[in-house]
Amino acid sequence: MKMMLTRLIYTSRYVPGNRGPLSDFRAILESSRANNYVHHVTGFLFFDKRNFLQILEGNGLAVDTIFDRIQGDVRHEDIAVIARSRIARRRFAVWAMGGVVRSPVLDPIFADYGILDDFPDNLPEDVIVDFCEDVLKFEDQRLSSRVLRAPTGPAEPLQYRFQ
Repeated sequence: MKMMLTRLIYTSRYVPGNRGPLSDFRAILESSRANNYVHHVTGFLFFDKRNFLQILEGNGLAVDTIFDRIQGDVRHEDIAVIARSRIARRRFAVWAMGGVVRSPVLDPIFADYGILDDFPDNLPEDVIVDFCEDVLKFEDQRLSSRVLRAPTGPAEPLQYRFQ
């Protein structure tokens, strides 16, 4: 019997710290990747320098454990759960936590989803997931086309695949 998974989508408002929004975002992303990997939770974090939108996918208890930690993080306030649902498969299976900061290069994707100056938190759950997946794919393609790396041997993976 295949284990049912849980998807949790929430938003929160960023509480500025001493480090600045981009440094805080990077720190949250790094700790999310480490914590999520341990708990076999995957997902995506979107940040527009004022608000976070995050998708967590995994075993329900593990997702709840991660979300409880997030609720205690002083960098988040006004946390609102948009959706919590059972899912048959992960949409962000290769990412312990993918992350993107909103920038003007993403405007065409926002326009495709009818999001002008707003934050994408008022969309239905499946549309939010599609939107985040499209943003992440776009950023992956954009960054991989700009970076040419010479082979240097085994590298520490940033992506993981969980079933």
